[in-house]
Amino acid sequence: KTNDNVQLRYTDSGGSGAPLVFLHGWTANGRYFDKNVEFLSKNGLRVVTMDYRGMGESEHCKHGARVARIATDVKCLVDHLSLENAVFCGTSMGYTV
Repeated sequence: KTNDNVQLRYTDSGGSGAPLVFLHGWTANGRYFDKNVEFLSKNGLRVVTMDYRGMGESEHCKHGARVARIATDVKCLVDHLSLENAVFCGTSMGYTV
């Protein structure tokens, strides 16, 4: 959950490789990167995806659908997973997060 108590859906391939966090575009979800996750995790990276609040399988709430809040949600997830030196890859709106 985020620091304002919203439940987010995320995937974490696990492993000890360098962490790579994929951030999707507006109205998409983390499944957008499924083929990338499969390939990259087989090649040693720890790959994380998430669905932003109100999108995909994350909790749909009436607040927080703005870039600044979504960026805070990403930080909450990074802290929850204890990711260090993560690389972020965003498409469309995910780039601005």
